[in-house]
Amino acid sequence: MLADLVPAAAPRLHVTVLDEIVSDRLADTVRPMLGDGPVPLHDEPERQRGRGYYRGAALRVTVRDGEWEIGDGGFTDWTARLLGDAKERCLISCVATERLAEVAAPGRTP
Repeated sequence: MLADLVPAAAPRLHVTVLDEIVSDRLADTVRPMLGDGPVPLHDEPERQRGRGYYRGAALRVTVRDGEWEIGDGGFTDWTARLLGDAKERCLISCVATERLAEVAAPGRTP
């Protein structure tokens, strides 16, 4: 969607791997599917924000070649705790709609 909505804003998806199992799934499933797609996936191992809150992996969505953050997310243990099932996974995310609207507005440069 970002590639279609704001291609000139150079959207990027950043991932911080917090768990070896997630790293394996990224390598064998996610990265091959994304390939050289229009929104590149960047590793961000130095990210500190959200560690201890997110489990497995944290995500960040940026525009302007990584300079402006418009979204964040990651895996949480909320549903696992609620259901008493350690295998349960929950991926949450959000996008700042006001920032997205600003970069997507016709005639505006991000």
